[in-house]
This record gives sequence, C-alpha cells and structure tokens, in this order.
Amino acid sequence: MDDDAPADDRLGRRGLRGPDAAEPGPPRPWPLGGQYVVAAVGGSLALTAVAVVNAHRLGLRRSSLAAVAAAALAAVVLTGGAVAVLGVGDLAAALVSRVLALAACPLVLAAQQPADRTHRERAAVQDADYTYGSIAGAVLASLFVSFFFERTLALVIGA
Repeated sequence: MDDDAPADDRLGRRGLRGPDAAEPGPPRPWPLGGQYVVAAVGGSLALTAVAVVNAHRLGLRRSSLAAVAAAALAAVVLTGGAVAVLGVGDLAAALVSRVLALAACPLVLAAQQPADRTHRERAAVQDADYTYGSIAGAVLASLFVSFFFERTLALVIGA
C-alpha cells in the first residue's frame, strides 16, 4: 500500500476497530413500555421528548410522528392549564404532570405500535444486535427535565 494514502485507506474502512467490528448503525429505539416509566418519573414534558425521539428512531412517517407529538403535547398543555386553574405549588404540579402523562401514554404508544411491531419482527429475523436500546438514560434525563419544567411552571403560573 501507498504510505501517502489516508489512514482509512491503509487500515481499511473499519480502521482500528478490527475486521469483525460492526458498523455503527442508527440509534436503536426504546421499548414502548419504558415510556410509562418516563411518564411516571418525568411527567408530561419528558414523555413528549422521549416519545418524539423514539417515534423518529422507529422510522415513523411525519403524520404518525405528528400524532405522537400532538398526543404528548396535549398532556403538557393540560398540565399548564390544570396548574393555572388550581393554583397549585411545586408538588401538586409534579403530580398533575405525571398523572396527565400517564393518561396520555396509551395514545402516544398506540401511534408507535405498528412501527414497533415491525421492529420486533425484524429483530426476530435478524441477529441479536438488532434489539432495543436502553431507556435508562432517558429516564434519568427526564428527572432533570421535569424538575426544571415543574418549578418554572409553578413559578410562572403561580405568581
């Protein structure tokens, strides 16, 4: 080989990872049931973010992606409305957000189910690497998102 060739040409496409290393693929979707955990832990805004990202990872069309976002955003709007009407504090805002997020979950998941079913069928036919990704990071992130969202909501609407 030519010593002046770029490193990719000298080492091959896979570079230093070795000849048996798999090419990194697109991010794997999360299991749908994990979105209930996100809703319970993080509330409506966290559910919206995770549901939209997961719908994109599942490869949903724009119309289905919009349905997922609309159902989840309805919970966010209802949370703001409930906090405004009830005039509740931080703890009650957190509870309202989680209850409404859990109520929105069946609608959010229903829009993702056809693509999720396709993903599971593809995973059964292909190798074990074509599985779900871990939702643990999204659950942890939802804790931080919900903390700031609910405090801000309580301050803005409660003031």
